[in-house]
Amino acid sequence: MRNKKTDAALAVVIIAAVATIISVNRDRSSDTNDEADNMAVLHTTVENGVVESTDDIYTQLDTYSSSLDTNSVYDSAHIEKGELVVFAKGSSAIVIDGEMSAVCNDGLINITDGTLLKAGEKVDNNNLYVFKEEDSGLYAVSESEIFVKGGYEITK
Repeated sequence: MRNKKTDAALAVVIIAAVATIISVNRDRSSDTNDEADNMAVLHTTVENGVVESTDDIYTQLDTYSSSLDTNSVYDSAHIEKGELVVFAKGSSAIVIDGEMSAVCNDGLINITDGTLLKAGEKVDNNNLYVFKEEDSGLYAVSESEIFVKGGYEITK
């Protein structure tokens, strides 16, 4: 008498082997088997909780690399004594050298210390500040050097 579990397992193995052979043969005979197609199929993004296949990975890579050049890298700026640097909301800055003071209504967030800096207070060098409101900024008490990520404008 034959065992039904053994017969079922054998059938599954045979079906899997046949499916693998068919898949390999179809892949070998396909004319569209190029690197771009493979990368497009392999690349996925998670957006709004749903995983979606993307159409063009090279466009996404170009967008990502340009984003690195503009959004992820700090810009260096030299500020003369008496100049004001006005920042866009959400920008961040680090004073590397010199002395600067806060110009704001609602305060600057010192990410390094976890404190709020009020208008007129001296900015600590080598601390990261985030500007939580439009038109807040830094006034150069002396010649200064800053790193900035985000929008800013230097005025006299």
